[in-house]
Amino acid sequence: MRRRLSWSTSFRLRQYLTGSLWVLPLIGAVVGVVLGELSTWPDSAWNVPSFWQYSQSTATTLLAAIVGAMAALTGFVLTVSVLVVQMASSTFSARYMRLWYRDRLLKLLLAVLIGTLTFSFGLLRRVESDSVPDVGVTVAGALVVVSLILFLLFLDRFLHRLRPVAVAALVAEHGRRAFLKGVRMMNAPQAPHLVLEPYRSDEEPTVVAFRTPAGSRQILQSG
Repeated sequence: MRRRLSWSTSFRLRQYLTGSLWVLPLIGAVVGVVLGELSTWPDSAWNVPSFWQYSQSTATTLLAAIVGAMAALTGFVLTVSVLVVQMASSTFSARYMRLWYRDRLLKLLLAVLIGTLTFSFGLLRRVESDSVPDVGVTVAGALVVVSLILFLLFLDRFLHRLRPVAVAALVAEHGRRAFLKGVRMMNAPQAPHLVLEPYRSDEEPTVVAFRTPAGSRQILQSG
């Protein structure tokens, strides 16, 4: 009973984390805050080149622009996601929401956006008249470029997933993974009495299906 309860709890936790949209972005926000607090260490430990050095006004203006851009881009990503889901739900069904909120690329994009925002906001607190976190400002600019690349990948991914053939292929892949996972669980050492054996029958099949390389099928009814 204890083992079943533990497995049930872990299963619910995995399902919650898989379907949650806020856990990974929250981790990104915390990482951004921590890195922002440690932003002065590279400047004191390394000899920063001249092309990485910024004045106080330049660093403040750049970081403020990054904070505003990341906040606006985060809202734009959520808006695009809602529009894509509305378009897909009218064509397929409301179950398409499951493919959206479980997508890892979307969660990674939100984590990078929010992490860049909190990191840049933390850097603003470190900018002083006689001290500027030069390395941190450069890293914040690089994170903006990474965020834009991830956004383009996210947009391309979801636009291609609006095609029915792409949704069918994704559903088939999830079904294959679930089936293989069930096979591994049934053949696990802790359950020796559950052994998966292939089905055999001496009777003639009632339906024969042939699949061509292109994926189409021909069904021949026997008898």
